[in-house]
This record gives sequence, C-alpha cells and structure tokens, in this order.
Amino acid sequence: MRDATILIIDDEAKMRRLMDLVLRPEGYRLLQAESGEAGLKLLEEGGIDLVLTDIQMGKVSGLDVLKHVTTECPDVPVVVITGFGTVKSAVQAMKTGAFDYISNPIDNDELKIIVKRALEMRRLTQENQGLSRELRERFD
Repeated sequence: MRDATILIIDDEAKMRRLMDLVLRPEGYRLLQAESGEAGLKLLEEGGIDLVLTDIQMGKVSGLDVLKHVTTECPDVPVVVITGFGTVKSAVQAMKTGAFDYISNPIDNDELKIIVKRALEMRRLTQENQGLSRELRERFD
C-alpha cells in the first residue's frame, strides 16, 4: 500500500517532521495534526489507512485517539509512539487495541517496518472482508 494515507498526530513539530522525512520517500501520503483534537477531526473526514500517534499530548491523549479509532474505525491500525515509554503504558496501549508501540528515539528502519506491517495487515483485513461479503452475497 505505497499510496496509503498515514495520519501523524504529535504535539511536537520536530517529531512530525522527522516521521515525514522518513516515510514520505516510501511513497505514502502523510497528513499531520498537532493535537489529538485536530487528529480526530482529520479522522472524521475519512480516507486514513494508518494512524501514528504520540501518547502524551494535551487534552486528547494518544490513548484517547486510540480508543476512538478502535471504536469508530476498527480496521485502521494505530501505532502509539512516546518518549515516555513504560511497560505499563505499552501494555495499556496494546490492550486498548494498538497495532504496535514504539519508544523514542525512533529507529527509522523500525518505523518503516512497523508501518509496512500495519498497512499489510489492513490490506489483508479489507481483502478478507470483501471475500466474505462476496461469499455471503453469492450463497445466501
């Protein structure tokens, strides 16, 4: 899914820029939000294939974004990124439905691999849903 749309939500412009520099050359379309609130607005517009979100932000945290995505857009994977990585926050993010969890400083190659895996999982899920729908229509 090289033409996939990835939403980057981080309150630090430097982190958004870093992820943009790493991922844009891979052929992804990138949208950026400087807060959880702004990220949720972009999610409502649709067309997002993957969310990369910081966990520690203002009023709407990365966990709030994660909960919203798992409820409203369950087929969109979320990767949680934080500079304050603890085992507790990692476990909480994974239990809430995160695809993966990355601590800062971000390893560029690791980020690319996780993004590729998350998008491949989304593609397979969508393909599976399409085949299931087709089978139901054909044999119902």
